[in-house]
Amino acid sequence: MLLMKKLLGIVVLGLLLSFKVYAAKISDFQVAGFSIGDSALDFYTKKELADNYEGWHEPKYGASEIKLNKDGFDDIQLMYKLKDPKFIIEGISALQYMDGKECLNVLESEAAAIEKQFTPKDVKFYRKKTFKHNADKSGKSKVTSIKIKFKSDKGVLIIGCYDWSTSYAAKMGYNDNLRFSIRSKSYANFLNRR
Repeated sequence: MLLMKKLLGIVVLGLLLSFKVYAAKISDFQVAGFSIGDSALDFYTKKELADNYEGWHEPKYGASEIKLNKDGFDDIQLMYKLKDPKFIIEGISALQYMDGKECLNVLESEAAAIEKQFTPKDVKFYRKKTFKHNADKSGKSKVTSIKIKFKSDKGVLIIGCYDWSTSYAAKMGYNDNLRFSIRSKSYANFLNRR
């Protein structure tokens, strides 16, 4: 009987020590079917990416903005390093067009739903903040967002409401939107340094 208890103890201890601990990573998260680390070429041809190219983050990163109607999103933006021949996705933004006021209500519920998926040991949740979007020099376009940082790989998930001023939206052809953005550590760091 004593031998059985020791064997059982050794087996249980071995299982505990060999059990692989799961850590939430930004690459495990999908938005509109896209994940960080995927190749944009798995979804679009080089011509499609070039035809929809935006130079927002040159010279380091390229972006392709593609209008689509998938999973409730109206628009997808894929960011990748310009010199990467494989077009590995470093950032994704999926946009759902909606009024700025409606967006604020949806922002809270989406953030709460995502928060339930993770524990504080997996991610760090930041408080909601509102700031002026730096692209609109009038200072009238605003972003309200909630940021979630993954502790294992330092990737970032941001849920935001983009409320463009009427004049800037008309000039640029933009729509107010709810935006889900996921970013690799390197892309997030690049944006923070700009």
